[in-house]
Amino acid sequence: MTELSNKQKEYFLEVLRLNPVYQTDEILLARNTILEADSYDVRSKRQLASREYADRKAEARKQIGDLREVIWTSNLDEVEAMLKSLDISEFPEYQKDAKTFQIIIETREKLPHLSTDKKYSADFFECVKQSLVASPTERAEIEERVRASFTNKQLKRDAKRMVTPIETHLPELYNIRKDWFDNMFSKRGQYPLS
Repeated sequence: MTELSNKQKEYFLEVLRLNPVYQTDEILLARNTILEADSYDVRSKRQLASREYADRKAEARKQIGDLREVIWTSNLDEVEAMLKSLDISEFPEYQKDAKTFQIIIETREKLPHLSTDKKYSADFFECVKQSLVASPTERAEIEERVRASFTNKQLKRDAKRMVTPIETHLPELYNIRKDWFDNMFSKRGQYPLS
């Protein structure tokens, strides 16, 4: 067995007192010192990387928000360019939003022209469009407003009449919020008829 030098003993004593969950930087600094690696401030490099990551994530979140605001109204080429410029490769939580935006871009012009139906409700259709792109918090608020309006049986029937063509002709768009639509119109769902 090899005898440890005093420097190595001090290193082990120091490192064994540290908690790797909370004191990773100190452990790495001690390791670099014992290995006589270039001395550098591990904490400041990690903080810089963390700050850069947070900045990139904030920028991605802002771009997602910008897309939510213009997806239904702006020129499709502009919206598609915005989506293509979105860099979310390191943020899996935004992947679903990007996929939703892509489906909307592909199907937006194919939406059935519901305004010709005498039972057309511009308010309900706007709620559907916003629910498709809303953040989870906003989506819950929209769905609660719709649920509250369904105390009127006629509004629920009119809504069903508006959603059915989307389900039939644009299933990929319908599937984005399939759980909500299915629950909204089920007889046992949480959306009562009366």
